[in-house]
Amino acid sequence: YPKDRMVLHSVALVMGGKARIRFPRYEVNMKTGEQANRLYLSPGYSASKGFTLKSAYSFYFNPKLRGRLYFHPSQRGDHKAGVDVYYEPNSKTASKLTYHNYRSSTLDQRDERLQVTHRQQLSKNSTVNVNALMTSLSRQGQAADKELSVNVQVSKQLADWDVNLDFNKRID
Repeated sequence: YPKDRMVLHSVALVMGGKARIRFPRYEVNMKTGEQANRLYLSPGYSASKGFTLKSAYSFYFNPKLRGRLYFHPSQRGDHKAGVDVYYEPNSKTASKLTYHNYRSSTLDQRDERLQVTHRQQLSKNSTVNVNALMTSLSRQGQAADKELSVNVQVSKQLADWDVNLDFNKRID
């Protein structure tokens, strides 16, 4: 292979004598900076959670599309998982999608969060920002409390002053 990658075959994460995660083939991009796709694994232990594993995979498809996946399980059943994706097709447009999930077996709790943000520059002096956030929280077997919030902001700069229009909507 060229000097920009390392290839591993039959990779497994072994915990308690049992293979928990298997990769038949795993390529490590040896490039530096944001262009590097990286897998991060960090085992640990805490008295409250037992054995833990922090894992994340940062991905880079091109300068316009990049992100991160993560999963943090623990021996006692708690876990955190999520994804962050960034998309910037040009200098006037940028978007971000974020999803996070948390479960606690010991507290019988589950939290989820999905957020989408988008920025669009319409002209040199005007911008539109959109933010949508959906959350869900459930505790001790109760029905989930769900909420959706949407915010839209339009900004326009004129000669000596700025005009901002805001719209906010919250749905329970």
